[in-house]
Formats: sequence, structure tokens, C-alpha cells
Amino acid sequence: MGLFEKALKEAAEDKNDSSEISEDLKDYLIEIKYSNCGAWYSFGRLVKNLSGEMSLDCYDANTVKVYTLDKEEIGLLTSKGISL
Repeated sequence: MGLFEKALKEAAEDKNDSSEISEDLKDYLIEIKYSNCGAWYSFGRLVKNLSGEMSLDCYDANTVKVYTLDKEEIGLLTSKGISL
């Protein structure tokens, strides 16, 4: 399992330490495309938490809290040109 796949799985479990979403309106929609049927799944959004750190807002978690990414995961995203 890749680093970002692991982060998505942990965010969806909703049992990890988390923070609340910031009022910053910048975000990225995270959608997953299934290769065998072409369907899309809307996972959630990449947002900032109250401390300004990149976090995942998972639509299935049913909470106002967001899962904060660790430095390695944030490094992977920024190396691909993704920033908030």
C-alpha cells in the first residue's frame, strides 16, 4: 500500500487524532477512479486544519474533524506541486 493510500485509509477510519477544519476556503476535491469500471468515488477534500496543516476531510467520517497528514505525506503532495 502506498503512502497516500495509507493516509486515505486512516482518515476514513475516524479513530485517529484529528483536528477541526480551518475557515480557509482553499481545498482540493479527492476522487478515486476505479480502473475496471470507470466509476468515480468522491472520498473527500484536502483542506487545512486549524493549525494550517494539510488535512483530509473524509465525507464518510460523519464528523466535523479532519485527519491531519504527517510530514512525509505532506512532503509527497508538495513534491507533486500540491499546496494549499
